[in-house]
Amino acid sequence: MGTEKQTSLPVLLSLIAVMVVPVYLYGMRPVMIALCALATAVICDILFKKLFHIPRKKGDWSSLSAAMIIALMMPATVDYFVVVVAVLSGLLIAKYAFGGTGNHIFHPSALGLAIVGLSFPEQVLAYPNPKQMLDLGASIWQNSDIIYATTPASLLNVGGTPRIEWFDILLGNFPGAMGTTCVLVLLAVLLFFCFRKIISYKIVLSALVTAVLYAVLFPRVVTGTLNSVVYELISGVFLFGLAFLACDQDLAPQKTAGQILYGIVFALLVMIFRTVGALDIETVFVLLVMNALSREFDRYGNWLIKGVKFLWGKLRGNVSKTEAGIEKAGDGNA
Repeated sequence: MGTEKQTSLPVLLSLIAVMVVPVYLYGMRPVMIALCALATAVICDILFKKLFHIPRKKGDWSSLSAAMIIALMMPATVDYFVVVVAVLSGLLIAKYAFGGTGNHIFHPSALGLAIVGLSFPEQVLAYPNPKQMLDLGASIWQNSDIIYATTPASLLNVGGTPRIEWFDILLGNFPGAMGTTCVLVLLAVLLFFCFRKIISYKIVLSALVTAVLYAVLFPRVVTGTLNSVVYELISGVFLFGLAFLACDQDLAPQKTAGQILYGIVFALLVMIFRTVGALDIETVFVLLVMNALSREFDRYGNWLIKGVKFLWGKLRGNVSKTEAGIEKAGDGNA
């Protein structure tokens, strides 16, 4: 894999591409939210690098990527000051306090969103209906006439069943964080990142398989297995988090066994949090836990491999002894 410095530009460009969908659904306000986040990140880069005596690195776009991730995980109606607080707190606490790019132990975007999600839930967890802002002619400043909607995650939490057309699911035409609902775009980003080795396909596959199996075994909808799988995958920020947060090369495990175990535990915790919690952004809280333990997954993965090899060796040894005993008994009878 490459370094964060080498991958931050493709990630940033992919985030800009994802922005096309929110603009289509909500108008120009997503652009203003993104510009606010990016401006905050630029100012933070200038100030915090001087404050913490961190040298500048050419080609390092990671702060801008983190700011875009935060913006896209917000509702289109969020106040601009909340975006500023999220980017500022995420970069300051999770990145620059630890020495800058490559030295952080938490993803700045996950921490920033978690902070404002707990501090301003009425701002961060209230989602408008797509195209409503366009229909009402809402400006980039006023949102007083907006009527907030129920997201698929909220419906599942109270035992309800979302009713969304398949075409709308693919295009993201349902309530949610403005950059996290377009399934078609997110799947394309996941494939592109895996193909370019920007993220680990082992983490992606293990997480997706685990989420699908959990949805099949413990369905929260009564309209069939397929609906259970689809609604679990599109709920909250799971797919978006998997593409842009969970597989961060500086924070994810580096060995195959560790990556597979990491993906399984990540998806499993997200699904469990959904069952017992009531937040659309449960993924970011799970990611903070996973970030803190990510390096341990390599160690546990090695233990798991050694344990499997040991058991396999014992099993083969027992089989060999049994076969030898049968052969010896056969020779004695002869």
